Amino acid sequence: MPLPSLAVLWRGHSPVTDEPSAYRILRVVSGTSGAWEEFDLRTVAYAGAADALAQDPNGVARGILRMVAVLNMSATAGEDVRLSLAVTGGAPDPVNAYNVAMINGPSVELRVPGRQGITKFWMKADAGTPSVQLEVWYDVPPAA
Repeated sequence: MPLPSLAVLWRGHSPVTDEPSAYRILRVVSGTSGAWEEFDLRTVAYAGAADALAQDPNGVARGILRMVAVLNMSATAGEDVRLSLAVTGGAPDPVNAYNVAMINGPSVELRVPGRQGITKFWMKADAGTPSVQLEVWYDVPPAA
């Protein structure tokens, strides 16, 4: 007997689909230990890139984040990676509002409610330039 879908088992706000969103982009980037680096879904590097445009050509204009998963692939001590959804004046806002993807650790997953309409997130390494795998899930709301 097959397992029931997540939507059948769900309690609370029922999801429309079992996946975190409709469209997925996978990138491997180098973290930086300088300033917080901004990642904007609505740039050519993400929703405007060939693989994302192939999923939905309107992603670069109207895409909104639904989930970001970060895997820190570094094995070097001290190269933990911080991830924040709000940075103001060069620091998370509030200052302690970030998640940490540890070296050789599990992936950190941030789910974002669609109602918030978030298009950006920020990342910063504690030291060095660790290799980081980003899995970005997004939706494209209909045009107004």
